[in-house]
Amino acid sequence: VEALLQMPQDPDAPDGDGDTALQNLAAAFGCNESLELLLEARADASQTNGHGLTPLVAAAANGRLGTTRLLLEAGASPNPEDKDWETPLFAAARSGHWEVAELLLCSKADYEHTTKSGMTALGLAALGGHSDVARLLLEARVEIDPVDAAGETPLFYASRDGQGDVACLLLKAGADADRETPGGQFPLLAACEGGHLDVVHLLLEAKSMLDRTGPDLKTPLMVASRCGYTEVVSLLLEQRASTSATDIFGESAYLAACRSQKPEVVQLFTRTGIRDDP
Repeated sequence: VEALLQMPQDPDAPDGDGDTALQNLAAAFGCNESLELLLEARADASQTNGHGLTPLVAAAANGRLGTTRLLLEAGASPNPEDKDWETPLFAAARSGHWEVAELLLCSKADYEHTTKSGMTALGLAALGGHSDVARLLLEARVEIDPVDAAGETPLFYASRDGQGDVACLLLKAGADADRETPGGQFPLLAACEGGHLDVVHLLLEAKSMLDRTGPDLKTPLMVASRCGYTEVVSLLLEQRASTSATDIFGESAYLAACRSQKPEVVQLFTRTGIRDDP
């Protein structure tokens, strides 16, 4: 690289894909010596490729801490947006690179930024179960319950996908355990549908509404029973979830358990004396 740069040429010349040397050699692969040479030759640290991506996004996505630091020190903006309005902090959050995320936050990355779909860095951390990144963002006082275009929050993502560590952090930070989506879904119902026992436990400890109804008037107990999640059903029954409620089809949790074809789930009801569908 050094020999090539001694000859007259443009250090920002793109290749056939529109990527510069900074994006290809330095940022994506972490070749910091080459990166320093390119920056000394006045390569543009913020130049975008054909997809609107900068070298800093490539470095953040690949967890290149040293490369990220060099680019920031060279004047790269911490908040460039790609065609989907995502920034380097989003790339770090999605991949779980907490040290890169920490450096970006210290460099005044916009932690409240949202994409076209309403996604946030905290939402990406929750989706991926990256608790270290989520903790950093919460310590930065990021909004806890941002709502995306579908009306879903980071806690909803974590509950639906069984990301217990992130759910725990969000609940301790004051996330709304009963926030409902436009479609009538809420964290406890989503956790029960996925059979995520640890998250269900966390939500119940946070006083989530035990017998709240979702789509078709189904309760968390009905959903867990129909899916055959023995441990989740057992926990809900221990918490005195209603066994007499019915959905719009007239189906109770007991009948849902029978439909699961899981004898062990049905037995949880029969032991408590519930044998007939109301």
